[in-house]
Amino acid sequence: MKKISLKDIDIHDIGINIGIAGVLWCGAGKTFVTIFPDMDMDEITANEIEAMTLDLDEWLEVTKQMDFQETKILMNVDGSMVKSFFRKTQRTIDGKIQWRVYARDNFTCCYCGKRGIPMSVDHIDLWENGGVTNDANLLCTCRKCNKARGNTPYKKWIESDKYKRLSANLSDDRQKANLSIIKQLPQLKKQRMYHVRSR
Repeated sequence: MKKISLKDIDIHDIGINIGIAGVLWCGAGKTFVTIFPDMDMDEITANEIEAMTLDLDEWLEVTKQMDFQETKILMNVDGSMVKSFFRKTQRTIDGKIQWRVYARDNFTCCYCGKRGIPMSVDHIDLWENGGVTNDANLLCTCRKCNKARGNTPYKKWIESDKYKRLSANLSDDRQKANLSIIKQLPQLKKQRMYHVRSR
């Protein structure tokens, strides 16, 4: 097993390209990997497994990445912007909002049509771009589809080959509903919220 350190990855990938897929259990001379019900073990084991040891400060840095939303903006002396980046982090979504979205979407993944598996909510206008967490900007999706979309903008996602494969079994009504959301994007973008802070 390859051993790496935190500096070997971009910490801002945590929550975007790198997510929690399950739990590692150790004891009694054994190690078990338990994955979430909607994850694909073959997909996980196809990846190279790397062991990362973190010291206390690194654990705090990773925890901060998972707990806070942050935009960092670097400015020139003349006031012009040099660089900005947004940290996508784990966020807590009010349970009432989640259940309203699940019920509205009939507890069915809006991207693949599956039911009876753990669901999540997906921000239509990306959360990492300031997309708001309200009913109008959320869709009920299974975790696998939510992960498959990642941080792909909605219009690009709906037009992607990956979405077309996943959505092959959707009803015509759901397909049309997903396409019609593209027209709502300008209105959703007007509602964006930005959190600007420095480190």
